[in-house]
Amino acid sequence: MLHHFATRAALMAQVVRHVFDNEMAEYEATRVRTGMGDNLFDWPSLLWSVLSRPPGMAVLEILQATRSDPELAELVVPMQEEVEQSALAVMRGAFGGDETLARTVMRLMVWSVRGLSIADRYLPHRAETEHAILLLGEMMRLAVPDGRMEKMRALMEAKADGKAKG
Repeated sequence: MLHHFATRAALMAQVVRHVFDNEMAEYEATRVRTGMGDNLFDWPSLLWSVLSRPPGMAVLEILQATRSDPELAELVVPMQEEVEQSALAVMRGAFGGDETLARTVMRLMVWSVRGLSIADRYLPHRAETEHAILLLGEMMRLAVPDGRMEKMRALMEAKADGKAKG
């Protein structure tokens, strides 16, 4: 396979791109098949159904490898940023919100799910991990019952105002 790619790092970067493209297609297929994903609070479970699979774990391992491989980091980190921007555009189109808030919410959900996928790999009690995913979704539902970002911004600003006064 290396004769198709200039370096091992180039191959790994393409793996990240390929997995992302497949994940985006899987999110859409799952949304169409189940109706899940039309609300922001659906996304922890939807993310779990995709990111906890072996390809999602492979991307995590590649991302972690960028810490000690500068060549890999040079190719993968910008690609991961591009992937995040693409996902952010989809999320904002579906749920509104300014870019900062949408990125914050997306990172909370994606990286919580990624972290739980690591825990699920190495710790027993898968049902408890899946309960954590459901809990994250319920927390999102409580924060934004209508599933839109605009309400979340108001909640965050009210909370920030309360801290400033207290």
